[in-house]
Amino acid sequence: MSDDRPTARAERPRLFLVDGTALAYRAFFAMGRSGLSTADGEPTGAVFGVANTIWSLLKEYRPEYLAVVFDTAAPTFRHEEYEAYKANREEMPDDLVRQLPLLAEMVTTWPLAHLAVDGVEADDVIGSYAVQLAGPELEVIMVTSDKDFCQLVNDDISILNPGRGGPAKVEAHRLDAAGVVAKFGVPPSQVIDVLSLMGDTSDNVPGVPGIGEKTAAQLVREFGSLETILASIDRIPRKSWAEKLVAYADQARLSRRLVTIRTSCPLPTPLSGMAVGRPAAALADFFRRMEFGRLTREAAAAAGARPDAIPKPSAETSPSVVSPDPSAKRGSDPPAAPRREGTPWGGTLDLFRTGLDDPLPAPVAGAWLTEAPPTDADYRLASDRAGLERLAGELRASHAPIAIDTETTGLDPMRAGLVGLSFATRGGTGWYVPVAHQEGPNASLADVRSVLGPILADPAIPKIGQNIKYDLVILDRHDLPVAGVAFDTMVASYLIDAGRSHKLDNLAHEELGYRMVP
Repeated sequence: MSDDRPTARAERPRLFLVDGTALAYRAFFAMGRSGLSTADGEPTGAVFGVANTIWSLLKEYRPEYLAVVFDTAAPTFRHEEYEAYKANREEMPDDLVRQLPLLAEMVTTWPLAHLAVDGVEADDVIGSYAVQLAGPELEVIMVTSDKDFCQLVNDDISILNPGRGGPAKVEAHRLDAAGVVAKFGVPPSQVIDVLSLMGDTSDNVPGVPGIGEKTAAQLVREFGSLETILASIDRIPRKSWAEKLVAYADQARLSRRLVTIRTSCPLPTPLSGMAVGRPAAALADFFRRMEFGRLTREAAAAAGARPDAIPKPSAETSPSVVSPDPSAKRGSDPPAAPRREGTPWGGTLDLFRTGLDDPLPAPVAGAWLTEAPPTDADYRLASDRAGLERLAGELRASHAPIAIDTETTGLDPMRAGLVGLSFATRGGTGWYVPVAHQEGPNASLADVRSVLGPILADPAIPKIGQNIKYDLVILDRHDLPVAGVAFDTMVASYLIDAGRSHKLDNLAHEELGYRMVP
């Protein structure tokens, strides 16, 4: 989350109202389509994304009150007044529909307030709680990326946009009244008028065709409300604007009604019912069932649960991402050995080795972290042809994806020289191949190409790495082309939470409970 934390004019409790429906959509399209699921194939991407965001909110801001608000399937007054309202949206994907009961279960198990009112849109539920409860004794923060909520911002109500990843990345940020002015060019009280003119394509609110955000803001700044603008047609600076406003006046009025968030809805849950307390021990059980390793550990620690208080799952132990080519086989290899616990194979690759079979942490933060490699770790050096051949034999016999890494002389892959290569097929083991160290023995690049080159170039042997594109360029420049790339932990981290650090040491710490040795 952003470091720009919500603050109050004085110390006072805060209520966070989370737009659960919007957050679920965002998480689904960031992760759900990537195949995040349990071992038995249940999609969990939206649940994981929402859980991560809520957990981050609770850890970073420590709000006294929090509620997660969802839409229901029942039509609202907006649908009754305008049949085309949101009609441009595709049906909710089946894989997201399947996660809605899980989202509700997660929120109530936490336990947090779960708000959903038939016939009332989540926007209006959030708006009603915000306006009716905010004041000198309570600050309200609406957690949403929906610009419509800017109309409600004042000294006691602000917006925390959780951001999003992908090509159109948006960093998490807060919007107060000054931020709304910077965004729209008008104060919060006039945002409704801007929206009524420009419309909203995401909700299929028509607005006035040909009047965009900048023009709408200019008209509102100059004339004021929508009705004042419509009453001042003869003073509109451009004839084309005036003609459009006359032709679409009723449509603009309709749009104004659609974008106005209702703030007088009954409040089904009192403020006391939204108090945030210690997570229930059952939350760790839920996260374990969803196969969320880090969240399971953190929830158990926060609840003060003992390791044996959380039942273990009966099958796989971490979310999976479908391999780009799950049907790929190694034609010349013998049949794969039985799958080792925690070693993925057979069409899916574990997103992270989450260590769910390890003891859960004590309530003391960080007490469960491993400071050094396990004492039974097996790390080997292949600095001559004999060592390379032993390494190649082990790689082929492992029948597992191969993690690869390179040591280089610089950060620019088009210029850096290759210093060494690392290989691993399971935890606690690894091989290092030095090729250009100033001290100690080095394997010749010719031998590396001869012995390891065929394995690197075999598309049927999956390769994984951290920012593996860098390694691919380096290796290709040194006549060691790589095929069969199946997974990149940095890309996976970005899909899970675009706003966090994607450095390998951070990911090892956060996902595996392991602190890398400098």
